[in-house]
Amino acid sequence: MNDDLKFDFYPLFLNLFYSSNSYDDCCLGKASSFYTFNTSSRLEFTKEFENKQKEFRDFLKNNGKRIQTIKKDFQNGFKEKVTIYATPFTAKLCHCEASDDRHFLSVYLPFTDFKPNSTFWNTGLSSKLYTDYSQMNPKY
Repeated sequence: MNDDLKFDFYPLFLNLFYSSNSYDDCCLGKASSFYTFNTSSRLEFTKEFENKQKEFRDFLKNNGKRIQTIKKDFQNGFKEKVTIYATPFTAKLCHCEASDDRHFLSVYLPFTDFKPNSTFWNTGLSSKLYTDYSQMNPKY
């Protein structure tokens, strides 16, 4: 949910598969390339930074509330089950456009100050999470 209390459905990248200069550029608000590496790409994340990212992923995993399960049967016989969890939290996030727009228009990256938002489930805003996500068209 953004500062205007509207839901933004853009990805929050939780794993460090991108370069540190892409992260730095994104946190400066510059369009960043997350899927392309070249000779100037750096992979210089500190151990402390990597540990903070892992702590955040663990926090999300351990504090999520299941809000929907979608079961889909495809014509070719393939079956898929997707479970959607929500974890209310507050944090400072970096947001930028993805310059290699093959996948997403823009992304969020974890930055600092992760903490649970324990009051969220007791507000009227939480009811907005109970939406039929099976009909959602992602921006990729």
